[in-house]
Amino acid sequence: MRPSIIISPDVDLARSLNAVLEELGQAGGARIVDSYPTASELSRLLRSHALEIIFINVESMEKSAEITSFVDQQVPGVQFIAIHRNADPQVLLETMRSGVREFLTAPFEKQLVAEAMTRAYEQLEKRPPEHKITDQVF
Repeated sequence: MRPSIIISPDVDLARSLNAVLEELGQAGGARIVDSYPTASELSRLLRSHALEIIFINVESMEKSAEITSFVDQQVPGVQFIAIHRNADPQVLLETMRSGVREFLTAPFEKQLVAEAMTRAYEQLEKRPPEHKITDQVF
């Protein structure tokens, strides 16, 4: 599994996704972040985990769009997979407009999650994340 996290204030939703990822051998225990992180928290997560895939709950479109925009500026190439409890057409449209290519709904089906992961991996091969590296130690 490539370095990933699940950002979701809905911890039950995150745990159900994580269970499917573990069944698929895709997660090795993806870290669950149970709130939408601030810019500084997100920056630390990006640096400390060298993230390549972020599963993000789009329950709050405003906050999730802020996060995707921030990450795109900081580390271009990170892949986002949106998660939600249902497939509301308006939520799907807003998610696509924010640049997220994949959308999964609960209950998470192994086959659909596997297909989304495959497409994310393909995008990562085409455009790997550009993590900024520094030799400065604090």
